[in-house]
Amino acid sequence: MKRKLSPVTTAVILILVLGAVLYAYTRGLLGGKQPGGAKMGGGGAMPSPPPPPMGLPTVRVSTFAGYVRPGFADGKGWEAKFNGPAGIAAAPDGSLYVSDSRNHRLRRIAPDGTVTTVAGSGPTDCLPGGFADGPADQARLFNPAGLAVAGDGTVYFADSGNHRIRKLKDGVVTTVAGCATPQDDVGCEQGGYRDGPATTAQFRFPAAVALEASGAILVADLGNGRLRRISGATVSTVPNTPALREPTALAPGPGAALQVADPGAGTLSEMGAAGLAIHPRSGLVPKSPTGLCPLGAGDSVVVDAEWHAIYALNGATCVLLAGVLPPAPECGFRDGTGDVARFSGPCAAASIGNTLYVTDFGNNCIRAVVVPPDWATPLPPPHPRDRGFRHRREGDRSAD
Repeated sequence: MKRKLSPVTTAVILILVLGAVLYAYTRGLLGGKQPGGAKMGGGGAMPSPPPPPMGLPTVRVSTFAGYVRPGFADGKGWEAKFNGPAGIAAAPDGSLYVSDSRNHRLRRIAPDGTVTTVAGSGPTDCLPGGFADGPADQARLFNPAGLAVAGDGTVYFADSGNHRIRKLKDGVVTTVAGCATPQDDVGCEQGGYRDGPATTAQFRFPAAVALEASGAILVADLGNGRLRRISGATVSTVPNTPALREPTALAPGPGAALQVADPGAGTLSEMGAAGLAIHPRSGLVPKSPTGLCPLGAGDSVVVDAEWHAIYALNGATCVLLAGVLPPAPECGFRDGTGDVARFSGPCAAASIGNTLYVTDFGNNCIRAVVVPPDWATPLPPPHPRDRGFRHRREGDRSAD
């Protein structure tokens, strides 16, 4: 039986697509009780809990484009303004493409940090978007999400609010797959589920796209909990992927595998010839993996929107690069080393060399995360007497 999403459910799914922070959950963690099992010392004082896991002090985080206050403006560095940047992808020429979700635009960031608008028109400031193909400066988008850039510079993107897959090529936006669907009570299309010809196929809140070597397009169809493939002019459902709930990101994995992030299930999976398998992990485990990108040869980056953290996967081992984990996950805005930097609902990441570019949704900016080559080498734990001093020293030096 086909599911019919209410307006409330639709809003919740859109927020998840865009990687918005689960603020209530975080506030509960920050203001909750002490972890259970602690015993009173001989003097009646509660012993100090162990410090939470923190990012690596060898990682450097800076703001590449945009700033905390939302808005819409082109410019260089902090002069540019975003409103809920969601997806990001690197282009062959070293530039970055960003889906500026609440401005319903695609933006391009040149290697020097200059931001320009390359597609989209109409309202900004969280007002509803629209749908129209045509010249890029006249096209209408609605909450664009994940992107992928082909070798010839064509930008493919999931137009999530319009339930379509679209592309930007030679200054023109066209629809690759998807069609109009019934509207809900507030006049927004509800999406649907239908395979077949691309012009009549249906999606529900597609969240990400990835390009296969064959030229086919893989789609993380979040609202339907499925992976879809667009090959030629036909849309089909990828077989042997029944374990997905809410896929939001796709990225190349080791070998020929495709990695899939599913925050609804809290899992990372790899899709190979035999189908989908849960990625084995040891050490730290992301709470809500919403973004993925490759890091070097065979390693991967995982973005966790709920715990405001950036991880790296080296085989089955997960390493925290930047952020602070429970029992006190911290969101905020701070540049500096990985153990003092703060994010607010990071969504997605793209890599150029050893630098990650992260869409910091809640902070309305793009952050640059420089990862050292030896990031996978375990660091010796700091002496308890030195931990607080080191964090204060580096925080004072690097905080805004």
